[in-house]
Amino acid sequence: MIIKKSILLFIVLILVGCSEKLDVVENNDPITVVYGIIDYTQNKQYIRISKTFTGEKGVYDEAKSKNNIYYKDEELNVYLEKYVDNYLVATYNLKRDTIYEKLSGLFYNEMDIVYSINTSDIIYKQEYLYSNVEFKLVIHDKVRDVYVTANTPLIGFFKPD
Repeated sequence: MIIKKSILLFIVLILVGCSEKLDVVENNDPITVVYGIIDYTQNKQYIRISKTFTGEKGVYDEAKSKNNIYYKDEELNVYLEKYVDNYLVATYNLKRDTIYEKLSGLFYNEMDIVYSINTSDIIYKQEYLYSNVEFKLVIHDKVRDVYVTANTPLIGFFKPD
């Protein structure tokens, strides 16, 4: 009798507990994706900030939407903190900028939205010769009140052997 009740309970659980619907799209918060190099030999520094996305359409259709890839201007506050000998000496706001020379591909490609600053505003004459300078990129997502940071030392001039 116990075996029959156990089998009946197992069958009921399988019929009630199983679903053929699989929801592969979960509305998660985006993850910030950052790409940038501080190169003192260039006149301007560019940081590319984008985000991950999910959607109901196919990935190829979703990737072509500017709103899926880039944050809106009012959503982010982007700045660089400059440290010398581990002391904060300056903070620089980066300006939202647009680059129109972009290769075609699967993702939105009419333009690239980047954040920029003039090199002369952040790196002073021959400062690149010293190894005690470090930059911290700070991205504040004002909508979710989330901070994304990245640190890098300023790599000075070097001559390969």
